[in-house]
Amino acid sequence: MNNCFEVDWKELINYYNFQIKFFQHERLVHLLVTLFTSLVGLGLFVVGLFISSIVLNFLCVVFVLLSFVYIVHYYKLENGVQKLYDLYDKLTAKNNDFLQDSQSKD
Repeated sequence: MNNCFEVDWKELINYYNFQIKFFQHERLVHLLVTLFTSLVGLGLFVVGLFISSIVLNFLCVVFVLLSFVYIVHYYKLENGVQKLYDLYDKLTAKNNDFLQDSQSKD
């Protein structure tokens, strides 16, 4: 690279591709944790309908609130991944335009 403003498109695209794969793994882990906490909260609620216990009701409230927090976090994570997909698509399009321009100059 001769100029500090030149961009190595392949390296940048590979970087974003790596980040997307990392975020996909994070999405899977958070989805599983969200499902687990939601199912435990639901199970505690159902059991709480039949058994009256302050501890059981407290655990139910804790898991429902924890599920809500995980759902909000998962929503933000998903939006971040969608932004990465959009940026990756723009980078690949820009790279294709750059390649076409450089081939037409040859």
